[in-house]
This record gives sequence, C-alpha cells and structure tokens, in this order.
Amino acid sequence: MCDLAGRPFIASHSNARSVCDHPRNLTDDQIRAIIAVDGRIGMTFVPWFVRPVAPVTTDDLLRHIEHVCALGGDRHIMLGSDFDGIDRHMEDLRSPEDVWRLKEALLKRYSAEQTERFFSGNALRYLTAMLPAT
Repeated sequence: MCDLAGRPFIASHSNARSVCDHPRNLTDDQIRAIIAVDGRIGMTFVPWFVRPVAPVTTDDLLRHIEHVCALGGDRHIMLGSDFDGIDRHMEDLRSPEDVWRLKEALLKRYSAEQTERFFSGNALRYLTAMLPAT
C-alpha cells in the first residue's frame, strides 16, 4: 500500500503494535514499509497506545522507540505527543512542560545526535524535503 502514496508519508500518532497491541499502533511490517519509503513515525504519548494498563511512564514509551530503532527506524522517529487530544496522560508526561523527562531518559540510552533527531531533526528533514519551497 505504501507504494500508492507516491512519496514518503507520516504516521503521526502511532507506536509499535508488537509492544502494545492497540489497533492504532503500527505492525512491524507497517513500520518497515514506512522506513523503506523514508516516511516518519510520530511516537505518541496517548497512554493506551503506549501500555494497556496504568500507570504508563516514559520507560513504557521508550520500549516503543527502542523497537522502532531495532527495525532500523532511528532516522524515522519523531514525536506526535497528542497532548491536546486526550484527557488522560502518562504519569510523567502530562503536558509539554514534562517533555524534558523524555529527553533525559533518551539521553541515557541514545546519543545526543539521535535524541535531537527524535525531537526535531527527523521531522525537520522530512518537512524540508516534502514541503514546497516558497
């Protein structure tokens, strides 16, 4: 199906279904297909997309990031928090004020360069390539 798009695309608010079996999350085959077309995956902080039972923490979200990276997606991850679209939140990521906690957790497992790619670099590279120049 990815070939029908004709260009890279974004799954803006999805995590890995093999980590949390939610229908909005992506299968490994879907993740690989997005990577193959140089698309992006916006890791979401929607608690029930991260872990089926509470409490849901940054460590639970990191499992999704680790899984996508293991499939070759470290240059395809971005953040699709969805803070404004939910009424329940992760324990330690309740608002944009708390995103520093995710950054600190990522820096313990990934390089500063990878972490910056997850936070902005991958998304900016995609937008620069895909949006028309004015």
